[in-house]
Amino acid sequence: MLHSLLSRENGASIKPRAVQSTFTIFPLTFVSNVFVDPATLPGFLQKFVNINPVSLIVTAVRGSMQGSVTPTQIAYVFVSCAVLIAIFAPLTMYLYNHKNAD
Repeated sequence: MLHSLLSRENGASIKPRAVQSTFTIFPLTFVSNVFVDPATLPGFLQKFVNINPVSLIVTAVRGSMQGSVTPTQIAYVFVSCAVLIAIFAPLTMYLYNHKNAD
């Protein structure tokens, strides 16, 4: 199992894949409404928090747990997930295919 979490590139140092993905999600998590009420943030951060996919998902999950989720919140979650997949799925496949072609 440990072997599957580690990757060795060109004989260089071992890089944990879990750590690589963590560096991607951390900024989105900390600039969201997970830990802080967006009303307490500066205006420019509030704008980003309102469109942050993590914030949209957290708002929908909180609403569903409280029984107050709206169809609009659920739609925002599906739209944001579809946009992220539309952007990163082709990019990932392109990079994967070109890495393995060498």
